[in-house]
Amino acid sequence: MMIKFKHNCHGFFLSLFTTLVVLSSGISHAAPGTLADEPLFLSTVAPPNIMFLLDDSGSMSNIVPDVPFDASVTYATCPAGLTIDPTAIDYIDIQIESDGDSYFMVRTSNDDYDWGTVDDGSGRDEGCFYSALDYLARLYGASGGEGDTKTPSNYLWAQYTGNYLNWYFGVDGPNWGAEARKKPGTATRMEIAQATLTSLMGSLNNVRVGLSSYDYIDGAVIDVGIDDIDDNRSTMISKINTLSLENATPLAESLHEIGRYFTGFAGASSPGNQTTSGLTSNGQYDSTLTLHPGQGNETSLDHDTVFNRTPELGSGVSGESPILHFCQSNFAMLLTDGRPQYDQDITSSTGLGDYDGDCASGCDDLDKKPSRGYESLGSDYLDDVAKALFEIDLRPISMILTATKWSIMSSLIPSALPTIRLSMIP
Repeated sequence: MMIKFKHNCHGFFLSLFTTLVVLSSGISHAAPGTLADEPLFLSTVAPPNIMFLLDDSGSMSNIVPDVPFDASVTYATCPAGLTIDPTAIDYIDIQIESDGDSYFMVRTSNDDYDWGTVDDGSGRDEGCFYSALDYLARLYGASGGEGDTKTPSNYLWAQYTGNYLNWYFGVDGPNWGAEARKKPGTATRMEIAQATLTSLMGSLNNVRVGLSSYDYIDGAVIDVGIDDIDDNRSTMISKINTLSLENATPLAESLHEIGRYFTGFAGASSPGNQTTSGLTSNGQYDSTLTLHPGQGNETSLDHDTVFNRTPELGSGVSGESPILHFCQSNFAMLLTDGRPQYDQDITSSTGLGDYDGDCASGCDDLDKKPSRGYESLGSDYLDDVAKALFEIDLRPISMILTATKWSIMSSLIPSALPTIRLSMIP
């Protein structure tokens, strides 16, 4: 499902995924909730630019609780003497021996348990879970080589019902096959994202696409520069399926740097609109940008001040702007599980801190809302950067005689297989 925003000749859409949740960064130009009456990528004459940001943080290792699990079925009744109390522990960690036998460790006591509803009096103690209560768990054995016990790497846990954990550990026996890293038939968030994006690459035509990921704890890497899909398709698919999950989740910083990528930071200064076909890049805009255009707090800042962060560039990727032509739309799709971490470097000097003004009634540092929870090094800047990119004219009239704006549509990657619905992030 898509939200269509009213925009001038150039537009920018941002999509995110966690359940496919859609958040619209609406402003006066937008028509939140209005469904598009034409396909997203077919609204302009010039092939649109689409930058995909694929979350390659550790938490994308978490298992998605979906089929063959059936939430309407109660998979076990756990006796009181064997029940693991979620209020008395931190979280559950998967352990899979090299022969495929699975068990779990309770943190932080580090006690090992075989799953079971009856204590057989031998080996590890048995344990099981309250079906109706929620637990924190890491269920993918990312660490450990051949012959080793597979355990979680240093990624953030996810929340599961006790019923799901009883199914995960208890149904179809404890042995999942030699060198297994998860229960057969299940999928990680990353596997779902990769399959979805790979399928999309196979179906797109008449668009220009690029791929970005996280630069560990410091914004984005442009892994594949934006180019025509017919030239980029195989490169995109290869890179999508070879990203490794070893980064934090600097969402706002990455979107900020994607903005810089679209304005450009290499090549000729302010080359203007191009009329020649076959180009792949178009220099860099080099002048002032107008923040909050047409509003009482309108102000102008140098583009290097607003976009003071620069993304890393993959091998062979140009830092020149991919915006080539008059009336060329620009899009971003962020596939992420949406928990910002190491995401605090949006400085007040950029003019983007609390750009959306949602701290009028009071915020903590880093735009954080007192009623919300955050990761230790997280922030609440993503919506500010998104709204700024929606409003700011990235190719002012002095350069190409039209507006280049970003329209922002967000959605966050399924904790379940893609069933798109309108909702707010919990």
